[in-house]
Amino acid sequence: MRRRPKSEYAGITAALVTRGDVDLRVLLGSLPFDTVNVWNNAERPQDLSCYGRFEAAREIKSRWYYTQDDDLLVPIPALVREWRQLGCPPLLANRPSGEPWRFLGCGAIFHRSLLRRLKRYLKVYGAGAETFRIADIAFAYQAPYRSVDVGYLDFPWQTAPNRMYHELDHYVVRQLAVERVAERGWLCPEVPLT
Repeated sequence: MRRRPKSEYAGITAALVTRGDVDLRVLLGSLPFDTVNVWNNAERPQDLSCYGRFEAAREIKSRWYYTQDDDLLVPIPALVREWRQLGCPPLLANRPSGEPWRFLGCGAIFHRSLLRRLKRYLKVYGAGAETFRIADIAFAYQAPYRSVDVGYLDFPWQTAPNRMYHELDHYVVRQLAVERVAERGWLCPEVPLT
């Protein structure tokens, strides 16, 4: 009996978040995954900011998730290839060389079991606008974070004035999330590439 070879994307589901104010057609067309769930904050009862990507993941049962921000285009085949060559680590993120922060926005693949770590953060620090906004950071610093640089292309709206990185306290609340994770003893060391 002959079986069709599995796609290199089999078993990975895309979970994305958006404010709902940008055209996602090109981004969605670039995703090679069979299942894609977009958490559109504009169409939900509550704006969950970055945390929406994790709610999108919870809505669809999968073992592995892919996520990225809505303002860039990631070479997903390259990221998936790196992930497989590294033995499918629990979290692999595309992070530009020299970027000091751990985050998921430039493309990341993570295992479902890691969602529990974010849940404990929310249990202690509350589920509100501040924690929703820095959910990626709280998640990434509690996980065995590993990163590669496969690059990405920005969409024109990446520099729009309403993008999160323009907010005055953007880096202050990021740092607060890292400090909270460390204070609780949840800080997971970054896994270097060998």
